[in-house]
Amino acid sequence: VLTLSQVEAIQIMILVFILLMFASPLSADIQDAAVEELLLDHELQRNDLQRNDSLHSLSIMAAMMLRIVLRVRKYFLPWLAAGSAVSVLISNRVTTPNIVFNILST
Repeated sequence: VLTLSQVEAIQIMILVFILLMFASPLSADIQDAAVEELLLDHELQRNDLQRNDSLHSLSIMAAMMLRIVLRVRKYFLPWLAAGSAVSVLISNRVTTPNIVFNILST
């Protein structure tokens, strides 16, 4: 069991610094997914006026699948990445090289 008394202050600072570096690409990906979803909504509204009935149902199905993928990217992927990073961190001894190497490997 890991306790706070076993962790040194420098290790906590390194962990926070590396986690902030790890969060930056994830936040950019979340923003990209939100922008792509807005673009999808805009195109669907614009093309709804010029719809072709034979392809309309297929394009609606494709848009719904794309919306599901974008929402997975936006809501679930950051939690999965954070969970994998935390599981790697708590599975080993808490030393500065282990923290750095485990974060960089995920």
